[in-house]
Amino acid sequence: MKANIEQVRQLAPSNVSFPKPQVIPRGDGSFTVNPGRPQIGRNTLTVPEVVRRFGASASTWYRLYECGLVEGERPSPRKIVLYVESIEEHLNGTRTDPEYWSEERRARYRAAI
Repeated sequence: MKANIEQVRQLAPSNVSFPKPQVIPRGDGSFTVNPGRPQIGRNTLTVPEVVRRFGASASTWYRLYECGLVEGERPSPRKIVLYVESIEEHLNGTRTDPEYWSEERRARYRAAI
């Protein structure tokens, strides 16, 4: 039995998202379909996407991840994805809480440099 993507979405847990499949022409009249990998879990952004969306430099976001002030995952050795909720939590903390940058947080950030 073949299942289409809508059937799979209905059966999948709610925390799984599916990217749109890509149809790639091979040049000989045939096509390759790249379905992409399902994204399981939280809403994430790569560091370049975070830079475009929220500002600050890439090295700042890498440091914030390394010192634990922003949560994320390292799906491969050369790629880090950050959780959007954690980024927003960090930005809201720096905007609204004057005591956000405690000595402990400063020390953790400096140690990640």
